[in-house]
Amino acid sequence: MQRSRRAHSSSQSPNICDTAPWVLLEIAKRSAYEPKSGQPQLSKIAFDRIKQDIIRCILQPGKQVTEGQLAAQYAMGKAPIRAALLGLCQAGFLRAIPRRGYVITPVTVRDVQDITQVRLLLEPTAARLAAGNMATEQLARLNTLCQVRYTPGERSREAAVAAHRELHLLLATASGNEKLAELLSELYDEVERLIHLCISRVIPDEMLGYRPLVEALSTGDGETAARLMIEQIELGRKRIMDALLSTSSDGEVEIPDTSHKKELNLQEFVEQLNQILAGTPPADVPLRVARRLPRLLRTPDQLTDEQRESSSQSYRRHVLFEDPDGRYTIEAQVWEARQTTPVYNTRFWSVIGVYEGELRESCYRRLERPDGSIRFVPNGVTHHRSGQVTYIDSGGSTLHRFDNPTAACTISIHVFGTDRRSSHTLTDCYLPDDFPGVTSDLAKL
Repeated sequence: MQRSRRAHSSSQSPNICDTAPWVLLEIAKRSAYEPKSGQPQLSKIAFDRIKQDIIRCILQPGKQVTEGQLAAQYAMGKAPIRAALLGLCQAGFLRAIPRRGYVITPVTVRDVQDITQVRLLLEPTAARLAAGNMATEQLARLNTLCQVRYTPGERSREAAVAAHRELHLLLATASGNEKLAELLSELYDEVERLIHLCISRVIPDEMLGYRPLVEALSTGDGETAARLMIEQIELGRKRIMDALLSTSSDGEVEIPDTSHKKELNLQEFVEQLNQILAGTPPADVPLRVARRLPRLLRTPDQLTDEQRESSSQSYRRHVLFEDPDGRYTIEAQVWEARQTTPVYNTRFWSVIGVYEGELRESCYRRLERPDGSIRFVPNGVTHHRSGQVTYIDSGGSTLHRFDNPTAACTISIHVFGTDRRSSHTLTDCYLPDDFPGVTSDLAKL
């Protein structure tokens, strides 16, 4: 995957005129390497089929392949496969390895950040331009796309990803800016690949999360539409990062680590955590801690019988380690079936990993209506399963709720960037009665 220079992210969506020329050029490069219609047809067929399988992660990131393997897999001769591979290398989907074949370009944290930053430059602007300018049939199609459901299985997977892509590109077309729509169409090959990486974390009614955005588009509220688009992009970034942190090798995540152990006990994890805090800019700490936590989760017999005890009243907290300097606290939390937190946000970072079972994370956005009343907009749901991690930055703009959606106990490991003994941990906390307006299926436990 080709690298672009890092853009500066912002909570505000910039105007398309502010987009740096290098961004537009980098996106446009992709189509330059595709075989043209005048070239041998078999080469174009091979290029398109391999490219689609890379985007759909059927050819998994980091996998090594050869001409012979691909010729057999696609039932084609080596000549068109060789021509297709050359084009795919030029386009950044493959890397050639001398005398060994090719490797499917890994997806890195830097790729996710760069793609997200470009999306934040373009898509909120598209949403603002489209608001109030969409035809009746376009709005009807958006509402239809919000009804697309995902269930495990290849056909459902393709339908869900296709619905996501169509919704975003339909909105870009409705912006009335043809160049903007063309650039986003090119970018969505890369966005679609990232979605396939994290598709297992979504829920059946994932697309319902776009209903507030469609409502803003239909009423002509461009500022709300742009803000909700930012929230959807950030939710997607978080989900993809969670998938990478839970499954990638260190090389793909690009975070230096001198330890190559697959497992860490609590003391070793604490030592690495202290090293991270001593030499890492504060903004990068949650990501680096999240990269280490899966190794702790993989260590068997980490908890004592007492630390695995639950409570019928609420999820139960067991302190595993408290930093003497008050910088962080490590806890095990044991959840019986259907136990939940309130909706909350915090002023400090936290990293959460599932040791056993499953946690569901529901996200919300607190919006003020013009009349001053408060509206809680459901902003998506992510399922975190055994061995998977997520992290929360200290910004506090997104509200979260965690619960155990299963019939069995769940055990999670939490690293809080504060001293839990002395701090008031929840800066905002809302019980179900505080947000009766949330009626979407995404809000249901």
